[in-house]
Amino acid sequence: MNKNFLLLVLAAVICLQSCLKDEQQVTDAPSIPLDSFLIGEWQVTAVLLEYESLANVPDSNLIVDMLKDTTYKTNHTIRYYPNDTYEIQFEGSEDVLSGVWNLIGDTTLVRIEDNAFYEYRIQRNSNMIHQQSIEDLDGDGVKDDYFKSSYTKIN
Repeated sequence: MNKNFLLLVLAAVICLQSCLKDEQQVTDAPSIPLDSFLIGEWQVTAVLLEYESLANVPDSNLIVDMLKDTTYKTNHTIRYYPNDTYEIQFEGSEDVLSGVWNLIGDTTLVRIEDNAFYEYRIQRNSNMIHQQSIEDLDGDGVKDDYFKSSYTKIN
C-alpha cells in the first residue's frame, strides 16, 4: 500500500513539475518571430532625445522628453502591416505618414519614408518594443546623440 501511495505522489509531483516548466517557457521567452510580433497597432509611450555633447561642447548633456514637452506634437500610433508597410498617425492630425519597414536579424528595425531612412536597435518584451538609434540630432556633424522610443501594443 505504501509503495502504491509513494508512486502516486511521485507521479503527481512529476506531472506538476512538467506543467510548471511548460508555463515558464511560454512566459520567459518570446516565441513569436519579431516580424509577426510587430504586425498591429502600437501607441507611443516614450520619446527621449539624449544629446551626449551638445553642439560639440565636451561634457554637455541634454535629455528632452518629447511626450512631456508641449512644444512637440509627438503623441502618435504606428501600425505595421504584413506587406512590410507602416503608417503613423499623430494625435490631432488627419495626415498619415507612411513608409516601408524591414528587419535585419532579431535586433534591427529599418524604416524608410520619402527622403528619410531610420535604423533602430530594437528590444521587446511581452507587449512592448523599445527602439534606439544614434543620430546627429543637434546638427553638429557628429552622430553622437540618441533617439529612444517605446511603444505598447494596442491591437
